[in-house]
Order: sequence, then structure tokens, then C-alpha cells
Amino acid sequence: MDGEKMASPPPNGTETVLETATVTKIVRDDGVKMINTFEVVKKLGKGSFGKVKLCRNTHDGELYAIKVMDKNILRRKRQGMTNMLENVKKEIAIMKKLNHPHCVRMYEVIDDPDSNKLYLRLEYVSGGQCMPSENGTTPLPLEKAQSYFADLIIGLEYLHHNHVLHRDIKPENLLVTAEGRLKLADFGCPFVNSNVMRLYEMIQEDPVTFKEGNPSERLKIAAIKEHEWFKPISESPNLGTPVAVSEAEIANAFSMSERVVLLVKIRERMLGRLRNVRNTIAERKGNGVDGKVEAEAPPVSIKEGEQQAVEIPEGMVEQVDSDDEGSKGEPTTSSRSESRCRIM
Repeated sequence: MDGEKMASPPPNGTETVLETATVTKIVRDDGVKMINTFEVVKKLGKGSFGKVKLCRNTHDGELYAIKVMDKNILRRKRQGMTNMLENVKKEIAIMKKLNHPHCVRMYEVIDDPDSNKLYLRLEYVSGGQCMPSENGTTPLPLEKAQSYFADLIIGLEYLHHNHVLHRDIKPENLLVTAEGRLKLADFGCPFVNSNVMRLYEMIQEDPVTFKEGNPSERLKIAAIKEHEWFKPISESPNLGTPVAVSEAEIANAFSMSERVVLLVKIRERMLGRLRNVRNTIAERKGNGVDGKVEAEAPPVSIKEGEQQAVEIPEGMVEQVDSDDEGSKGEPTTSSRSESRCRIM
């Protein structure tokens, strides 16, 4: 299918993450909204940077959670010394390589360079969060708490083995399957402050406080698994070889499609100019005026998964800021007027 390619398979499984460079949004005659081949069933939640929708694949009926984020908002939102878009890139690059029964899987990244929206197709965990997050909530029954705790520890062991710190353990990020198994979701940042400089100071300087006890004396995961209260339902899967995520993989987590489209547009524009020159020369020859073509348009190509530098003639490309798609309401079709670069 055009616009799709398979990413590298996760090291601990055979499934791969699909990377799609086009998005089509329509509303069917029956009023159902579509995102590519997925029909929107309902909204699951909404956050500061996007929303999550329950969607059904029209090919096989499978349900997925599709997280929709606005790239412009993420790009403008600062977090420490960088922006939220860079943090999302890192999260995506990591999630592409993780595959564990107690961590929510990512199946597809949909990034159309002509759209401000970024779509992540994730595993749908039907049971929702493990318990309400409000104060005064009734505690979980002991047996259920033990089961959830065991799944949590096994999931954290896998993340720590792969040098990933979740840093945001709370009921909203502990989801339960229809079979009653717990899964970790949303690797986030625990530091939140609207003032960028204060946020940076918090990360660097704020002391780590504990309500009681000496942190150095707390049980590590290996010791927790030996404790009598740790009662897993099933054996822990093999941890496998730790994953590694390079700076290049983070940089290209979902933006390679923009580079490819830009190169194609540049080549098309250059070929168009060349055709105009040839037509002008033909007209001059018809009028008895001699002329010739000075240069051919250079070929522009890019191999899959490889970045390639291209010399762009001055004046060919002007960087422009696209409008915030989210500020004008969601269109029913993907807008093609939001190109990251305008070909002059």
C-alpha cells in the first residue's frame, strides 16, 4: 500500500511497527468518522496535547486506541531545554522496540507531512485504569491488588532492563485487560511547571523527598520477586537483549516522510522549470532565434531508512509556518495546504 513501510521488528517479538506517511479523514454517509481504514467508535480521553479515540479496523474488526496529537502544539510547548515534540519522538523511538505482555504495544505511526496531526495506533486495553484515582477510593481486594502488583513489577523489570524509566506510575497509566492482567502505558515526565526556567531548576536542584524510611534500604526488584507477597499469575517472560535507541532513530521517529515529500516536490519543481526553458527555446527557434538548455535537473532520490543531503538552489524553498489545524476544528479530509515548505 502506498505511503506505508515496515519499521524494524521489536527484538523480543516478531510483530513490526507500521509507518504510514498519508492520512485520509472522511465522514461516511452514516455519520461515522474514518481515519484511513479505521472507523472512530468513541472518544476514550483527552489531554493537554491531544486525545485518544477508540477505533475499529474495517478490515478485521480489531479495536485499537489511536492517540491523536497536534505537532504544532507539541512544537511550541517547551519542556526543560527542548520541546514536547522532541520528547514524543524519543518515546516513539523507544516504543517501536518494546514488546512485553505487561507494556502497551504500539502498532503504527501515522505521520502525513501535509497534516498537523500525528497518529499513534496503540493496543486497546478494554478494562481501563486499574482503579479510580480520586482520594477516598475504596481499596482493591487483596487478591486483585497482589495480581496487579506482580504484573506491574514484571513490567517495570522489563523496562529497567532496557534502560527505560517510566517515571509516572499512577492508576491512569496502569491499564487492565479483559482477562484482568495489568499493562503499563504512557511513559511521561513527572516534572510539570509552566515556567521553563523553574522546571529546569526543579529537575536539576529540587531534593528528592521521601515520606518515611531510607531509600537505600528499600527492596530492589530482584528482592521483591523473592518476597512472599509477590504472587505472579504466570512466569516472567525472558528479558532478552536490552534494546538500544540511537540519536538517528529518535530524530527519524516519525519525520522521514517530510524529507521524502520535500525532495520529491523540489525535483518536480525543477523539472517544471526545465520544461518551461525547453518550451521557450523551441519558440525562439521557431522565430529564428538560437538558444540552448544550460543544465539538466539533478536527480533527487532517497533510500528507505537513509537520510540524504540535497543541494537546493537558492530561492527554491521558503520555510513557512503552517496554521494550527487544531485551532480551526478538525477537517473531514486531510488538508493539503499545510505543506511544511513552499516551493517557489
